[in-house]
Amino acid sequence: MANTLMGRYGLVRPKHILRIAKNKIIDMLQGKQEEGYQYLARYTVMVKETNPGSLCYIKWLDPAKEGGHPVFFRMFICFEACKRGL
Repeated sequence: MANTLMGRYGLVRPKHILRIAKNKIIDMLQGKQEEGYQYLARYTVMVKETNPGSLCYIKWLDPAKEGGHPVFFRMFICFEACKRGL
């Protein structure tokens, strides 16, 4: 980014400012990483509905210990096809 700004516009900005701008742009384009976690519970239901016999579990950390919000810890998925050895 620094080279592009300098080459195209003759601008020089501190690295920390460029890092902040880059992170904002990534968030705008891809969405914040935290936002994706809200879909995990629905995803487990969808896996079980569309792949009968599949296993899908989510482990959340205790909300009481995490400031009142559940925090994602891990996820396990085993599709029925895997259990049959396909």
